[in-house]
Amino acid sequence: MAVFSMLYNAPIFFAAVRLDSATVAGMRLLPHSIAIPTGSVFAGWFMRRTGKLYNLTVVSSVMTFLASILASRWNETTPAFRLWADLIPQGFGMASFITTTLIAMIAGVYKEDMAVATGITYLFRTTGQVLGVSLGGSILQAVLLRKLRSRIQGDGSTDLIYRIQHSTQIIPTLEPYLRKAAVDSYADALRVVFIFQAALGFLGFLACLPIQESVLPGSREEQEQHYRNQENAESGGERN
Repeated sequence: MAVFSMLYNAPIFFAAVRLDSATVAGMRLLPHSIAIPTGSVFAGWFMRRTGKLYNLTVVSSVMTFLASILASRWNETTPAFRLWADLIPQGFGMASFITTTLIAMIAGVYKEDMAVATGITYLFRTTGQVLGVSLGGSILQAVLLRKLRSRIQGDGSTDLIYRIQHSTQIIPTLEPYLRKAAVDSYADALRVVFIFQAALGFLGFLACLPIQESVLPGSREEQEQHYRNQENAESGGERN
């Protein structure tokens, strides 16, 4: 939820608060896009090398939380390099997090349950993507409308507020005082959204704490031994 809300709302910040073009706003997501495959590959390499996943899972969840905290401090004067760099921990952390949690799930279930468990995992992830974008968008529009109504009043204000809400492209064309009102309103609304994302990231951190450090089988022989141990443990439990 946090990551997909960020992917949806960060370009809005670049366009509405920094007044970047659509091209520049998209380019600012490039480090995030590079960090995603990097984080996934690193997580696989790390788990293969160490056979451990718990510490990496916790650190990854903290990185996604940290990125939302950093984004909540953005404003119209934030240095450009921060707008690039602050997104990297979330892309890297998210990719590593979804990799380690998937492996943790696979290592923690019996072989015959893997297909169902994997399907349920992706069901929850897809649901989170939809909820992250929809809830983030709802919060943005609710706070934005309230801020615009408090800053823009008078004849024609209703129509102008509607246009500002539904198109960031008109903001640079507004008169200076109206432009500032629109920029400040978007900045306030997006700050609330980023704080919402940070709260989600913190919940993700809490949710990963109980994850057990299961053995990660590597070679085929190790995998077969791992499954035999699971079957023996199950058989022993039934006899008891």
